[in-house]
Parts: sequence; C-alpha cells; structure tokens
Amino acid sequence: MRVLYPDLQRDNWRRFRILGIGLLSLVCSGWLAAQTVTGTVYDETGVGLVGATVLVEGTTTGTVTDIDGSYSVNANGGSALVFSFTGYLSQRVPIGTQSVVDITMEPDVAILDQVVVTGYSQQRKGDITGAVAVLDTDELTGIAASSVNQQLEGRATGVQTSTSGQAGAGTNIRIRGISSFTSNDPLIVVDGVPQLNNYLNNINPQDIASLQILKDASAASIYGTRASNGVIIITTKKGVSGKPKITYDAYFGVQGHERGFNDFLIQNTQDYANVFWDQYANVGSTPPSNIYGMGSRPEIPNYIFPDREDDGSQPNIDESTYSFPNNLIVRANPNGTDWWDAVFDPAPITDHTLAISGGTDAGTYRISANYLNQQGTMIETYFKRYSIRANSQWTLGKVTIGETLNLSRVESVGVPGGTQNEQGTLMQIVKEQPIIPVYDVGGNFASGKANGLSNGTNPVARLVRNRDNVGEYDAAIGSLFASIEVIDGLTLKTNFGLNYSVGGAPNFQFPTFENSEPTTINSFSENLNRSFNWVWTNTASYNKIFDERHNLNLLVGYESLNERFRSISGSYAQYFLTDPSVRYLSGGLANPDTRQSNSGGSEHTLLSTFGQASYTLDGKYLVTATIRRDGSSRFAEDNRYGVFPSASIGWRISGESFLSDVNWLSDLKLRVGYGTVGNENIGNYRFVNQFGGSTATTFYAINGGNTLRTGYTATALGDPTIGWEEKQTTNVGVDLSILDDKLNVVLDLYQSTTNDLLFNPALPLTAGTVNPPFVNIAEMENNGFDLAVNWRPDVGPVKFDIGLNLSQYRNQIVRIDGDSDVFSPRGAPEVRTATGDYIVNRVGSSIGTFYGLQWDGIWQSQAEIDAANAIDGDPSTDFMANAAPGRFRWADVNSYDPETGELTGRPDGLINDADLTAIGNPHPDFTAGLNLGARYGNFDLSAFFFGSFGNDILNTTKQFTIFRQFNTNADVRVVTDSWTPQNMDTDIPRLDINDAESRRLSSYYVEDGSYIRLKQLQLGYTLPGSVGGNILSKLRVYVQAQNLFTITDYSGLDPALSSFDVSGQDADDLYMGIDYGNYPSTRIIMFGINAGF
Repeated sequence: MRVLYPDLQRDNWRRFRILGIGLLSLVCSGWLAAQTVTGTVYDETGVGLVGATVLVEGTTTGTVTDIDGSYSVNANGGSALVFSFTGYLSQRVPIGTQSVVDITMEPDVAILDQVVVTGYSQQRKGDITGAVAVLDTDELTGIAASSVNQQLEGRATGVQTSTSGQAGAGTNIRIRGISSFTSNDPLIVVDGVPQLNNYLNNINPQDIASLQILKDASAASIYGTRASNGVIIITTKKGVSGKPKITYDAYFGVQGHERGFNDFLIQNTQDYANVFWDQYANVGSTPPSNIYGMGSRPEIPNYIFPDREDDGSQPNIDESTYSFPNNLIVRANPNGTDWWDAVFDPAPITDHTLAISGGTDAGTYRISANYLNQQGTMIETYFKRYSIRANSQWTLGKVTIGETLNLSRVESVGVPGGTQNEQGTLMQIVKEQPIIPVYDVGGNFASGKANGLSNGTNPVARLVRNRDNVGEYDAAIGSLFASIEVIDGLTLKTNFGLNYSVGGAPNFQFPTFENSEPTTINSFSENLNRSFNWVWTNTASYNKIFDERHNLNLLVGYESLNERFRSISGSYAQYFLTDPSVRYLSGGLANPDTRQSNSGGSEHTLLSTFGQASYTLDGKYLVTATIRRDGSSRFAEDNRYGVFPSASIGWRISGESFLSDVNWLSDLKLRVGYGTVGNENIGNYRFVNQFGGSTATTFYAINGGNTLRTGYTATALGDPTIGWEEKQTTNVGVDLSILDDKLNVVLDLYQSTTNDLLFNPALPLTAGTVNPPFVNIAEMENNGFDLAVNWRPDVGPVKFDIGLNLSQYRNQIVRIDGDSDVFSPRGAPEVRTATGDYIVNRVGSSIGTFYGLQWDGIWQSQAEIDAANAIDGDPSTDFMANAAPGRFRWADVNSYDPETGELTGRPDGLINDADLTAIGNPHPDFTAGLNLGARYGNFDLSAFFFGSFGNDILNTTKQFTIFRQFNTNADVRVVTDSWTPQNMDTDIPRLDINDAESRRLSSYYVEDGSYIRLKQLQLGYTLPGSVGGNILSKLRVYVQAQNLFTITDYSGLDPALSSFDVSGQDADDLYMGIDYGNYPSTRIIMFGINAGF
C-alpha cells in the first residue's frame, strides 16, 4: 500500500505524542497546583497563634493565620511551607502529599529576651550595660510554692534564698551577699508599687509575666536609697488582642520529708533508760530512783506520774481516781513514743488558677482567680490564699490608660513557738523522751511532769491547742497609669500605686498542767496591724534614632512615697470559757484585772527626683548614666537628702568589622559599670530620742498606796547626725552568644564597699536598758563573680535546654567604729551551752562568724592529761579545767599578754577565754544551679539541681541530741558509740553526769553544710492541638517531684536552713547558718495540668 504524504503523517504522529505528553503534564501539574493545604499554627503552650505568616517557599503566595491560628493556602505538593511569627523561630515544612499541616512554633529566646524592664522604663537586653538577671517565669512557676520568693532558689546567679518547709513560710532573699549590719532585704517592685512584706505570698506566681533582678549599682541606682540590696522588678500578665482565651492551671501534690528526727533519735524506751542510768553509774553516782527504781539496772515503770515512791518501788495507782487537772495519771510507754510521727503527717497541697484574657486593638484585659491550699506537714498548720487579679489597658489615639489590681486574703495557722529556737515546736520533739505517751489515762495530753523527764512541752498538745489561732490577712495592691505621646519619641507617663494590708491573729494559750514547769492559767491576746502606702511616679522619656546610627534614650522623673503603719493589741487572762466562739477581749469573759492594751504606729516618706541617659552608636558603643536624689524622713533635716549617681559603658565587640567573618559568633559584648546606692533601713525616728512607759515599768505610787502617777523613760536614744549607708559597686561583665545564639555565656565580676554602715553599738551598763543610737561608723566589702551558661542544642528530633549558673561572693568587715575590732549581734537565740557570744563580727572576718572553743578530740587517759599539764613547765597547773578521760579536749590556740592583757596569737599551755576563736563560716564558697530540659515531640522532661558548697552549719541541736541538756532525748549514737575505755575511737564523749565541760559550744557543733539537691524533676505531655477541637486549644499534663533527694554529710534534718526572722528583728543575717530546730524542706510528689480554651 502506498502512503501518501509520508512526511505529513510523521509530523502528525509527532504532534500527537507531544500533545499527549503535554496533556498528561497539564493534568499532573493541575493536580499539584490545585492542592489546598490547611492547618493550625500553635505557640509553645498549645494555643493558636493569631497573625502568623504562612508562605509557599520561593513564591509570594501565602496567608496569615486567623483568630484561632488556622490557615488555608494553595500550594504545589512538591513545595514547602515557611511559617514565621515575631518572637519565634521560622520553620520550613515540606508539603508532600499532606493536606493538613499543623505546627508548633518554637520561641526565639534571643529575640524574646531583647526587651526587659530595668526600672522606670524598658530596654533592649542587648543594650543593657549593668548586671541584670532576666528569669524564665515558666521555670519559676514550675515549682510548687506559696510565693515567687521561694521559687527563686538557684534560678539566678548571685541570688541566694533562705526559707523552710513550713506552710506559707517567709523567705530571705540576698543579692550578692551581705552588705549591711541591719536589713539586707532587696526592694521588690510589682507593677511599679513597692511591696510591704518579704513574704510576697499575697501574689499568685501564675500572674507573673516577667521578673528582672537588678544586681549592681549601675542598674539599680535609679532606685537610689532603696537599692543597696538590689532590686527585684515584677511585671504581671496582661491581655493580648484577640478573642477571649481561658486558661486553667492546677496541681495537686502530697508533701512529706526526706528525713525526720525519728531517723536518728532514740525510739526505744529501754535504750534511753540505759543512757540515763549510765551517766550516773559511770562516775560512781546513784541515779535518781523516781523513774527507773533503785536496782542494779534501770527498770521501766508502769507509770511515770505519779512517779515511784522514795524507796524506788512502784506506787499502787487506782486509775478511777483520775481527775484533770488535780490528779493526773500517766502511764509509761514501754515501746517508746515516736514523737516525729505523732507531729508530722503527709499533707496535701493544691493550687488552682483560672484566667480569662482578650481584647481588641483599642484595649486588652486579663482577669484571674487563684486558690492555694497548703496543709502543713506539721499537724494542725496550714496556709491558704484566695486572690483575684484584674489588669487592663486601653489606647485612645496617643493616650494609653490602664490599671492593675490584686485583691488577696490569706488564712494561716503557723508553728506555735516559731522555728529556729529552743521554744519552737520542732525542738519539743527533741525534748520529749520516748517513755512519755502522747495522752494520759484520761485522754488528756501527757508530758514529762515528773523530775528527770525534761522541761519539754508535748508538741502534739501545743499544735492541737493552737489550731483555732487563725491569722487572717487581707491586702489590696493596685495602680492606675496613663501615658501620652506628645510628639514622636516623647512620652509622658504617670503611675499612682497603692498598697494596703490589714490583718492579725488571735492567740489563746491553754494551761499546761502536764508539764514539769506548768502554766496554770489561760490567757488570750489579739492583734491587728494596718499598713498603707502610696507611691506617685511621673516620668518623661524621649527615645529617638538619628541617622540610623545614634540611639538616644532620655528619662527624667519625680516620685513621692508615703508609708503608714498602725497596730493595736490587747490581752486578758483567766477566761472562764475556752470555746473559740467566745474568744474576745472582754472583761466579762475573763479576769478584768489582767487587762493589757497597747497600740503604736509610724510613718515614713520619701521624695525623689531622678534622671537617666542612654546612648548607643552604631549598635556597638553604649553609654548609660543615672542619677537620683532622695530625701527621707528617717534622717534629720541637715542629713535628709542623698545623691546616688552611676555610669556604665558597653562595647559590642562582635559588631566590629574585624569580626565580621566569624560566622559562629552571634554576639560579644563587654560591660563596665560603677555606681552608688543607699540604705535607710533602720526604722523610723532614730534621729531623735524616743520615750515610753507602762504601769509595770515607769508608773509609780509617789505618795504610797495604790494610786500610780504617770512616768516615762527613754526607750531609744537618737542621733541627729546619722545619714545614709552608701554602697559603691564596680561591675565588669561579658556577654557571649555563639552558634546562632544556641550557646550563651554571661560572666560578671564585681566588688562593692559599703561605707558609713548604720550600727547601734552597745552602751555601758550604766545607761540602763535604753536602746543605743544608730551611728554611721562601719565599713564592709563584698566581691565575687556570677556565671551563667545556657546551651540549646538539637540532637535529631530531641531539643535540649541546658542551663548552668555559678555564684561566689566573699564578705569581709573592714572597720567597725575605729576603736573596737569586734561586736556582738543583737537578738541572738539563746544557746544554753554557750558561755558567751557564739557569733562574732570581727574586722577582717565575715559577718556572722561562729565563735567558740576549738575541739581537739577526747582525753583518752589520765597520763595524757598529766602530760598536757606539764606543757607550761609546771605539772601542778591545769592545762584545762575539768579534764577527765572521756571528756572533750580543747585546742590551745592563743594567750593573753600578762602585762597588756592583749591577745598574743601564741599558745601558752593553758585553756582559757583567750582560746575562744573563730570556728566556722556560714557563707558558702560558691553556689550552683543546673537546669536540664529536653523535648521530644509532645513530651517534655526537665530536672533542676541546686547545690551549696563550702558553708558551715552551727548545729546547736547537739546541745540536746548529744549532751541531753535538761534530760532531753538523744541521738542513737549516744547509745551505741559513747566513749568508754573499750571504745576510744569515737567522737561522742563519755556518759558523765558531771561533765559540763564537753557540752561547751565548740567547733564540735560545726559541720560542713555543703549539699546537692534534686529540686525538681518533671515529665510532661502536651496533647495534639487537634484533640480538643474548637473548644480545647491546649492540654498539658505532668507529674513532678520536688526535693527528691539530697546528697550531704550534714547530720541534721536538712542542710538548707532558714534564717527568716530568726533574730526577731532586722538582724537575720547575723545568725545565718544556725540550725536550732529548722523546719526541713518538704518533698512533694504532684500531678498538674495546664489547659487553654
């Protein structure tokens, strides 16, 4: 067959094939181009992000997420989507065959940390030239605690905290050591309002958005006289524009303790009886027979009250004759009473926060409510908080107005007798012997009424009788603010803050008929305290960038502050009714002749002007200068005003051209600052003499009889010449970021000198009981370093967050008054075995140094004693009084010059007061915190360790647990390891009733307080965003353990001691590192939930 037009046929076939391939390509490309991808963009908490950008990579095609974080975009299946949002790391996701792409954005920490509050203004973190710590509030609120103060431990360099496991416990915060002989509390400012108490437990930690700590003078001098001890600036959460969001955060846990007194105190009644007996038998004395009889060994009686007859026989007791309180009958507990177990129980803790927030471009709001219930592990104690917070902000053109308001109520029952003292409830556990039961035969409380059973009080009785003494404290903290942008860059702002609190507690005291030293009447007292302060701050700020090179920030301000306090209290005794419903201060309910009443008050004002200028050139060269002038009512008119300047410079070395090719270097900045801050914390009116009087002290019947005439006496002497304490601080810092900001290092070196320290040295005894005046006489230095390292590597799908901080400071007293080189602190808790001051503050040493004899082992034989007596060349002299085999030996470290009476620094073969010396230092060599975090998919895991190293602890509980002062209970080692001629290799002295020498305060009481503690271990899981549908935007659940274990050589309950209010005055830091019945930290196992709607 002949083919016509073959070339045409071949061309048609070729065209057909091309057309087919083209049609197929068009079909495929049409399928790819037509693909619609939808999804939701979430933030790190699982809440939808509004306004996130979603772009098809390499194109201009894209969209932004709506109010729910949802999006829809047309994209080629072979393309990728790029998600971005300010403050978050951009993410690229290949589309492939996916039609739904949900993504959770990761915060860009470097960006988020750029803007922080540093006083009366905000500043880019990259432009800060002072020492400022910016804390992660999510890490803080991960700790179950009644206040943010308790959550700070180990989280920031240069910051130490001191608190206890008591429900609602107060916390001492110290920034870069100790710089004053009086208060060392930092200034805490919440939303521009100074706080009235150190507890800060009236503020819900979940309401805190940011927390900054100003550590050096160049950063803190903007606060002038109140900044000597550093400044903590807290800003609470505000709403964001968008539809209403509801969040619910809650946890429930069970509290316990890692260790109790029952881990080392004698629990067996017979063991204790043997100890009691042997202290007499070892020295040939006859033990008292009223408890354990007159046999060759002690016999456990049937009853401890009434006790045995004079001949040691057990009395015939008819329990039917029991009557309270006139005929008490108490059986002995032959099995031993576990007093720790009787006083402490596992206790629940729960916290609930419900918040709603939202707003529009014109205004935002956030309202939250919180309930915290922390039951104490010590029975019948608790802390409860109810709080409501409302923050709002509205914009009207160039005018912005807003308010913050926090209303709170606290109800608490604390530890009767307090903690860290002999009369505290913790120490009563030590004092009660195991033979004593909790209850007598009539069901009333028992105690050691008979001789030889200690002078303790039944701790269970104390707690039960105290349970209706409920403290109630109400507080309102708020502010109103307004600002207007007058011209571009110039803003005027006014902020008026209020802080009002009122509260008090009743205190009904029952008789203690069961005690060996009983009280036989009841009494009731009640107090009410009111505090009110206001602060009005007006500022003008000017922020301008010129020629894209010069960044100028100016701030001037005027501030006035007024604080008022008033208290009233009263008491009656001998109430004929004890029911809580009739506990009122009424002479109709009690003996009217026992009435006591008192009231008092004070007022303090501060007037200030301040200014600050910051300049940045090319983003590389930074200068900041600050000055503040304060006038305080606490000083006389001639010394009322003080001026506090500071300056700092910074150099961003990484911005220089010679480092432009160093790709791994993200940021390198050098900072240097110097400044002066002040301290006025000495109380009010100390520049004038103060007078007072009462019927018991100064009233007198001049003409005899019962008619008293009013009289007054000086209660405190004043000095009109006193002025501010001033602290000069030099700080040198380096900020380093490398590897795309994944590794960050901040190092600060500092040195500070406090001049004109306010101190009230003791007056001669001839001056009477009047309090001495404060004078500006002393000088003290602190120096140290702060180091923070943060690393955020990604290892495959696992994202790590590792943070390490190290802090060290050295404290030294340079001068006291020019004449004396040592002073004794005031308000010291009494230590029975200390013959004098056991804390000294000496020139050249650290504040709060422990003082006593140096322990030098145990005398092993009389021959050893005789050899020591001959050291001075005269065997007839005693090297040491009361020396005997089995007793402690003291080191001969010093002597008196026989002519001048001055210390020579040389031993002389005699033990006397010259050998009293520094025996310990409570200040740590350094502290460290280590945070380990990891995230894999929807799982997150974190662990936080804290350690303190090189600090000493003065374990004053040994006066009871080792030496059995007042016949208290004792450490089991006294049973198993006391010195005997057959057991010489020990550090427990011989059981010897006549040995008052060994119990003297010495270095034997001092122990290494170093420890490492796993503060937090948490495992969380965030449910996928699609699970909750349109209702639940976020749901995270977690389990957590706090204070899980501690590594330490300390023999006491807990090496993490609290010094809060240990002095009862403003001298807590003079007694840091003392264990006198410290309430140990609680171990908490808990479950929590974070939900968003």
